Amino acid sequence: MKLAAKALGLVLTFFLLPVGAASQSSGFRAHIPEDPYGEFQMARLIYRTSGCAGSHGLCQPWWAIDYPYAEQHFLAAMNRLTKISAAEDSWHLEITDDRIFVHPFLFMQQPYQGQWYPTEEEAKRMREYL
Repeated sequence: MKLAAKALGLVLTFFLLPVGAASQSSGFRAHIPEDPYGEFQMARLIYRTSGCAGSHGLCQPWWAIDYPYAEQHFLAAMNRLTKISAAEDSWHLEITDDRIFVHPFLFMQQPYQGQWYPTEEEAKRMREYL
C-alpha cells in the first residue's frame, strides 16, 4: 500500500510540476478578451513573479490570482449596480505594452507578495503612465 501511494505521489508530481512551472512562464503573454469592448475595461498588469497562489485549486502567478473569478464577480456587479457597461473579461498587459495607455485603470494584483521588483524600464513606464 505504501509503495502504491509513493508511486501515485511520483506520478502526480511528474504531471503537476510542469503545470506550476508553465503558469509562471506562459503567463507573460498579453491577453485581449474576445469581447474587448465596453465602457469600462479592466486591465491586469503582468509582472515577473516568484511563487504562486490562488483559489479553486489553482496555483497561478501572483499577478493572476483569482483569474477569471475576480473579473466575473467584479464586472458583473459593475454592470448590475451601475449604468456603466463593463466588458466581460480583463486585458492582461505588461507595463511596457503601449496599450496600457488606453486603460485609465490598471489592476496590479499583490506585487509585494509576488516579489515584484520593477526593472528600470518598468519603473520608467510606470512613472510615465502615472
